[in-house]
Amino acid sequence: IGIDSILNYSFINTYELEDEGHWFGQKQIDRFHQLMNKMTGNLNISREAGRYSASSVSLGRVREYLLGFMTPSAAYSLLGKVSTLLTRALLSRPKSWTLIK
Repeated sequence: IGIDSILNYSFINTYELEDEGHWFGQKQIDRFHQLMNKMTGNLNISREAGRYSASSVSLGRVREYLLGFMTPSAAYSLLGKVSTLLTRALLSRPKSWTLIK
């Protein structure tokens, strides 16, 4: 199955993908998710994608934009708070972590 077939099945237009500010509708998401589960046979595909989306590799432009406004010490002091908002893999900061002041 090609990308065009996946997008057609999910009612997603290419201009929607190209617009970083676009929010997909629930029907689009449900159909895309249904097809990805069927194609991959992986029922946890959404969870794996969510883990990737919170990784430093995927943050790209957002990271560059935000870091442009911060000093390194400010970024490190917010790291614990921000990481728990991006992923459930980090539920809280371990007691052994110390913040640089």
